[in-house]
Amino acid sequence: WAAAGIAIPPPAGDAERAAAGPRRAAAPTGVVDPGALPADPGAADPGHGRDAGPDSRSGADTAGDAVTDPGTVIDAGLAGAYRDEALVTALLPDGHGGLAAVSSSTQPSLMVGMLDALDLGNHPQVLEIGTGTGYNAALMCHVLGDAAVCSIDVDPVLVDTARARLDGLGYHPLLAVGDGRAGLPGRAPYDRIIATCAFPEVPWAWAEQLEVGGLVLVDVKVGLLAGTLALLRRTPDRLEGRFL
Repeated sequence: WAAAGIAIPPPAGDAERAAAGPRRAAAPTGVVDPGALPADPGAADPGHGRDAGPDSRSGADTAGDAVTDPGTVIDAGLAGAYRDEALVTALLPDGHGGLAAVSSSTQPSLMVGMLDALDLGNHPQVLEIGTGTGYNAALMCHVLGDAAVCSIDVDPVLVDTARARLDGLGYHPLLAVGDGRAGLPGRAPYDRIIATCAFPEVPWAWAEQLEVGGLVLVDVKVGLLAGTLALLRRTPDRLEGRFL
């Protein structure tokens, strides 16, 4: 792993805390009450309007007042959900009288490839950064079971809608509303963390919530162009790994 050229040490002054490994914290804030959701007529289709792809921003505190009605953004139905292509699912005003895409559904083949890279065979405890429509969470619940899956998104509308869709499919992972850069410490430690939205850097809070030996998969995107997937392993004092 180290030979691959990625090594992320803890911030200055945090070396001792990093070596101590993840610690359990108080219960997470912003957890949505599963009984407080309205019925969603699209609940049977978790892929209809999925947002949290590698080019989206839903896991970080940048969502704003996005247009997230799938019928407003795209009306592709099941045929669109099962096509192997990304789907735009949320828009924001671009400041020039138009709309700009800020969230999208990851191309399904890429989504599956990312889960394969995470090595879920040993049924790890997983944190997803960027819930979106719940498509990826549904796949993980199917493989790992509800209790092993936690997911966080900054947009409460997306979380509410995803929960309704997942409920309709019989999946009940823990979903939370918050800034994905802070992770979800109340359910730490995790064996795997997957970010379904892009970040310019890897937050050290994720390392603090990851078991030693655990994996992080994140799309590192430092500019407007496409980013690069980085697969990182937690060591006692750093994250290190490779680009995929």
